[in-house]
Amino acid sequence: MNTLYFDFDKKSRIWLYGAATMGVITAHYLEEQGYFVEGFIDKRADEIAELNGKPVLSLHQVAEFSEKEQIIVILTVKNVFEHERIAIEMVEFGINNIIFFPYRSLKGKGNSDENLLYTLSNTISKRKEIDVVKVPKTFSFPVIELNDTLKISEDTEKIKVRLPFCLVYTDKDYKTAQLISQDKDETFLDINIAMLTPHIQFFKYLMGDESADYSIYLESCEAAAHRLNSFETTAKWKENVFRNRAEIFENMNKEYENKTSFFVESAPDAQWNSKGYFNLISGKHRASFLVSKGDWYIPVSVKKSEYQYLFNQEHVFKIKELIRQKQLHEIVAPVEHPMFANVSCYTSTFWYGTLQKVCFYMGNKNWKINENKKILVDVCDFGFLVRFFARWGAQVFKSTTKIWDEELETAINDLLCCPGCEYVDTNINQDYDYVITTEFPVKTIKDGSKAIYFLEQRRLEDHLEFINVGMLSGKSVFVYGEKE
Repeated sequence: MNTLYFDFDKKSRIWLYGAATMGVITAHYLEEQGYFVEGFIDKRADEIAELNGKPVLSLHQVAEFSEKEQIIVILTVKNVFEHERIAIEMVEFGINNIIFFPYRSLKGKGNSDENLLYTLSNTISKRKEIDVVKVPKTFSFPVIELNDTLKISEDTEKIKVRLPFCLVYTDKDYKTAQLISQDKDETFLDINIAMLTPHIQFFKYLMGDESADYSIYLESCEAAAHRLNSFETTAKWKENVFRNRAEIFENMNKEYENKTSFFVESAPDAQWNSKGYFNLISGKHRASFLVSKGDWYIPVSVKKSEYQYLFNQEHVFKIKELIRQKQLHEIVAPVEHPMFANVSCYTSTFWYGTLQKVCFYMGNKNWKINENKKILVDVCDFGFLVRFFARWGAQVFKSTTKIWDEELETAINDLLCCPGCEYVDTNINQDYDYVITTEFPVKTIKDGSKAIYFLEQRRLEDHLEFINVGMLSGKSVFVYGEKE
């Protein structure tokens, strides 16, 4: 931030951003203290027009004031994590006298000017006596900083790290003992841990989800037993397996709820796969348990030399340079890479949660993801879904109308060892196996294609199965699949 300051005193011309309860309360408080509030700024200015006898204008209208450099805007939006995004918009309109909660100060990393703004904003929000009269003007904001914040510990050879679940897959090969049998079931080999549907169903059942079908987990245990042994899997055997696995769950759940270091200390080993992810050598139950809890990150232990494959210096430099050139402050969807874990993104909960539930849905429907499948992604995901399916070798296509930043997205794909996708016009009929789209119903795909819908309105059609709901770009988004 520039070190120029503005005076905040009882002669100031104050506008409050947010014509709602907090704005009204703040106006009363300031006027009781002797400050002058001219009006409110709100996105719904055309609907409200006036509040408590004061005008309500849009940001665009206030920005047209000939004397806008004299006004001071105080953000009264209750969501303090939204303040910096609003302040960025104000600066773009040429409004620089802003009192708000800087994002870095909320995280305890603000500089002196940001901390001064934070202190003043906190004083006003708590309606205490104001003792600051010189306030830093806001001219610019720090761009995204990339740092590896997921590393837990390291020794001479290995690193313990919390990897995004998108990068954690099951073991790539059967153990030696399993090779004895010629009847090998490859269903759960080299798949993302979020697709371990039997395990996740079992854990969800034990957590009280009556719709979860634990029987498919017992069936998978029975199939594994038959591959290794010739004994009969009796009802008593199944009962013992259920009790044993339930006890394992209970102990893991106790450690999880008590927030102990169990999952870190017992982090399973994983090895690098040149497709751009890590394969577990053991620990499927621990990993799938964390997914069933909705965790985004899975503690694993990897070789230092292999962990560095995630940090190709050429790609890292290119991404940092693009961020600097574009002056980016946040991203529209998460990037499943350790350097992006702390980057400002207001849709991470939606995307990580939705992907886990979509995987659960696909696993229950027995969707196959491989190099023979063609998948269309017709949502603005910043490559999040594209990369997930591309890691399995699927042929992924992306709608040309749903690109946020193709140049940066491509650079991130390269960093994560993903081949990316082919950009297509969705108005042209294509031969896709699976479609993820905002269009309902889908009109431009072949008969028999399966679809997942991202819709802004709840649907009650009998042929749709609810998957998830969340917020994107300030709007509710309902995710549905098709019943079969």
